[in-house]
Amino acid sequence: MPGGLGVNSLVSYAQRTYEVEMTLEGAEIFRRRLVEDVCPELKLFLADTSLEALAANLSVAPQEVRVAFGVENASASATAGSIRKIVEGRPLKQGGTPYSEHYVERVWNTLNELNRSPELDRMLSLRVGTDDLADRLFFSSVATISGHIRAGVLDTAERNTQFQGLAADGAKVALTNLIVEGFRVVGFVHDEILVELPNEGGYVSQEAVDRVVEIIRTAMEEVTCGVPVGCEHTLSTCWSKRAELIIRDGQVHAWSPGDKNNGL
Repeated sequence: MPGGLGVNSLVSYAQRTYEVEMTLEGAEIFRRRLVEDVCPELKLFLADTSLEALAANLSVAPQEVRVAFGVENASASATAGSIRKIVEGRPLKQGGTPYSEHYVERVWNTLNELNRSPELDRMLSLRVGTDDLADRLFFSSVATISGHIRAGVLDTAERNTQFQGLAADGAKVALTNLIVEGFRVVGFVHDEILVELPNEGGYVSQEAVDRVVEIIRTAMEEVTCGVPVGCEHTLSTCWSKRAELIIRDGQVHAWSPGDKNNGL
């Protein structure tokens, strides 16, 4: 989701994925327009919830964390980021400048004063930053609307799970339904299901292909609460991203690499 990328990451993503060159200024304008004008609900969805996760792991109310760290007068995201760097054992600002000893001491003091979780007592009292401590303080859990629960995730993965995790749930339902109906499923490549269909004389009936598509589409709609789902499909002699759908007189013919009759 481009709205969830930072400016630098968005520039890189646009060039790598779409071969589109963007300046940092252009990326900032694009991102701001996307989350404020085109799709304003994204701003709420992408709001940083790191302090909420910290509060939950410390077993205190989010407002207690905000007050203790003075978030009312500062950015929640920046505050959470600085705390995480300190508890990771890397107390450096973005430019590489170290945080002041006074600020580092204040963070440790505040975390120890806030903490109500017995599991964190010893780790916080040692005042030694480690990746394990950072994970325990900032990891959270997330559930898809289909009931899939994923624990131990950070802010970005939490949001991503609600989309890609939901798609994974639908794919599992589709795979199960295909097998139950007797189709031979031979592979699952990222988000593509590979199904072998019997040769009906140099082709496969469109009815058989349509049935596979219908099973997959219906399965996905089970987890999207009825939101219509499309399903691109092809028939080919081998798996290839270049494969094209070839239909002639209600018959689906297999695409093959180098076949001069492809597309006729």
